[in-house]
Amino acid sequence: MDFSRAALFSLGIVLHAAWLCQDQSAGFRVVHDFIHGFRMPGFFLIGGFVCAMMLSKYSAEEFLLKRLQRLAIPFVSCVALNFLINAPNLDTWGNYSLELSGGYWATGRWLEHLWFLATFIVYVALLFVVQKLWPSFDSKVRRIKPRFGLFLAVLALLYFASGHVERAFPPVPWAKLWFVIDQIQFLKYCTFFAAGYFVFHHQELLEQLSQRVLFNVVSASVFWLAGPLVSQWPGGRYLVQSWETIYALNICGLLFWVAKRFFDNGNPMIRSISDASYTMYLVHWPIMILLNRILETAEFPVGLLFTMFVVLTAVLSYACHVHIVNRWELMRLLINGQTVSPRFAPRTATAVAACAVDRVVSGDHH
Repeated sequence: MDFSRAALFSLGIVLHAAWLCQDQSAGFRVVHDFIHGFRMPGFFLIGGFVCAMMLSKYSAEEFLLKRLQRLAIPFVSCVALNFLINAPNLDTWGNYSLELSGGYWATGRWLEHLWFLATFIVYVALLFVVQKLWPSFDSKVRRIKPRFGLFLAVLALLYFASGHVERAFPPVPWAKLWFVIDQIQFLKYCTFFAAGYFVFHHQELLEQLSQRVLFNVVSASVFWLAGPLVSQWPGGRYLVQSWETIYALNICGLLFWVAKRFFDNGNPMIRSISDASYTMYLVHWPIMILLNRILETAEFPVGLLFTMFVVLTAVLSYACHVHIVNRWELMRLLINGQTVSPRFAPRTATAVAACAVDRVVSGDHH
């Protein structure tokens, strides 16, 4: 999970760099779409898994408070950061005309890249309500006898249905009345969050997903190669929309397999990047916007510009975690939603092991 989370967060830097360069080269649009096709589903799959893990240890009230501290405080802090650096304006310094307009706030554009946290907070709140209204919900879920193929088919149908329900809402200007559904893509990713929750209670499914390497490779490859052709058939686009779910799970399965196969032995570098990955996710887009304003006037080849975006943003984001967030308790709270610094943690072997388990269960895997 450490490796998977670090990889998905780090890919956000590549994705946004490709988005900034897509107008100069169509290849970067392909890079963006490829990463986006599995990155957010992977996040919500891990998120649902961790929420179920926390609820197995904490009461519903404790779960809600811990999740809100971890998610809501950094969310509010980074909304303020985006406002201060004039994040919606990619090119011009100090032009706040957009942020000061009513439409910007009413339609939820202020969320920027933080829509993921907003969506996650909504899911956490709904899960809390379910736990309070239906205390035996977890035990009911554990009694289900899942089959891998049926599990994939049900997820594909749920994702397909949620997408069509979302499109049924009227467009702008009425969309601003339900930007919580539109901007944070509430319905689009609930399937993957629910899947993660379910998989925690049936971890044999996670094992099967990560061990079916050939199936994952073939399915993902066929999706990319045959998807455009199939979508032109009568009703083919509906098949491709359902297939998107399986494809996202295929890539996640390959990622989990790589993590299990090569990075399951407590690699210090992976641990360091994983610890910094939440900070990197939160600050990388503001940093990239500032770099874009500095670099966009220079005549760099697009490949070099993309590389500079990725390398400089990664280095500066990681340095922000190491030299600011890790050193100042207030910044740990505002950016990571944490109140205790690791340097005050006990150092005995037993205590370190206990703290590591608690860190995982308390949601440090986001």
